[in-house]
Amino acid sequence: MSEAEKPKLFLVMKTPGPSWDPALERRKQVLWDEHAAYMDELAAAGTVVVGGPAGDGDEVLVLYDARDQEALQAILEKDPWTGTVLQIDSIVPWSIWVDGRNRPS
Repeated sequence: MSEAEKPKLFLVMKTPGPSWDPALERRKQVLWDEHAAYMDELAAAGTVVVGGPAGDGDEVLVLYDARDQEALQAILEKDPWTGTVLQIDSIVPWSIWVDGRNRPS
């Protein structure tokens, strides 16, 4: 597979935004149902590779498969939690050189 054919992966760290209520569990936050439905849609399409809370649970790491950073930005902007419940802390392009997820049984 050539470099041009390899998936473009981006590791995105998200942290609590201005609408995050620390008194509530993650699934009780405002717009949870809309956010969860959107993330499920992205996962079904293969756009979200893996994702979930990290560290002490305040941070979220999501690995996205997107054409380029501009396409990723458009994906992030459609999430009802972006800029509200969660804010984008960092976006790092990631080249996977070793991947044991698809190894034969």
